[in-house]
Amino acid sequence: MCLLTACTGRVDWEAQADYVFDADVAVALPQSGLMEARTVVPLAFSDSTLVSPASSVVMDEEHFYIYLQGGAYPVLAFNKSGAFSFQVGGIGNGPDEYVAVGDVACNRGMGQVEVMTNAAVLGYSSQSGRLVERLALPFPAFSFALDGVGNYWFYTGGNFGEEHCKVVRTDSSLQSSCGFLPSGGNLLLMVEPNWGKCSYLTYHESLSHDLHVVEEGELRLSHKVSFPGYELPKDLFEQTDPMKTMDILKQTDYAVIKTYAENDRYLFVYVLMMRTAREKGLPSVPDMYYWLIDKLGKKEKIIKLDAGVGADSYLFNPQLLSEDNKLYCLGHLLESAGSAEQFSEDNANPVVVVIDLDKLF
Repeated sequence: MCLLTACTGRVDWEAQADYVFDADVAVALPQSGLMEARTVVPLAFSDSTLVSPASSVVMDEEHFYIYLQGGAYPVLAFNKSGAFSFQVGGIGNGPDEYVAVGDVACNRGMGQVEVMTNAAVLGYSSQSGRLVERLALPFPAFSFALDGVGNYWFYTGGNFGEEHCKVVRTDSSLQSSCGFLPSGGNLLLMVEPNWGKCSYLTYHESLSHDLHVVEEGELRLSHKVSFPGYELPKDLFEQTDPMKTMDILKQTDYAVIKTYAENDRYLFVYVLMMRTAREKGLPSVPDMYYWLIDKLGKKEKIIKLDAGVGADSYLFNPQLLSEDNKLYCLGHLLESAGSAEQFSEDNANPVVVVIDLDKLF
């Protein structure tokens, strides 16, 4: 049984933005230095294995764990050189299997990689991929993460508890729980990668410009970022018919934060600027940017990506920011519209691309 505790998790919603996005200072990818700062780690898949470039990555000290969130494919473990190590559990209805992968997180303290599926969290050995424990999940969730003090954090979308909070923290047994960020409004739920699971444990929602970090068992507002001219209308969060959300967005220029990651030195934000083509009656067309902030050096770099590449590129799938200032991406080596035209998907699997942020400043 899950015991709800009275925990509000309030934040200062009136705080001023501490970073302001300026697309006018963006540099194109070839001039950014990013190509010179990258290292490619090929993943040694078998010839019969094809992995979606839309997959996700989490990692511990020894392994990358590749998984497709929401997919009925097993989690695969590779060492840091890219060699295949083992399969984590398997797909099925057995006691050590999962029907689909809801999300994956590393439990470094317990030496486990954990898979959320349906109504359970399954813990597997990070050395063998064999089942160690099964914990019943007493409420529905879309994604989850673990902090350094034994707590689980779940994104529920506001569907759980009397306070209808978007984020729920539980203890290590998934029993007592505490809610953060009361949902409010009637926006449609979005299944998205809310958690940054590496150096800092971060949380964000793509339609919000408030960035959060988990510290000492609490969720706190870490940054408020501003996108002048691309802020969502306030009444969007107050309208009573959630089905009108898409109609409003189609007529609005707005910014989406697809990825937020942070460590002691850097802040990384992957931004989509949605611009309407109202005069042509067309839907929003996104411009894509890497927004890199050197917090200690007080420098910023904004890199505009080539929209013609397509979603298979590693550039469109940034994953993790490590303690040693490396940004990890997953996808195919596509960096321009030209490379996309020449690319063949036959027997092609994604690679891990590691970008050294220190070389960009």
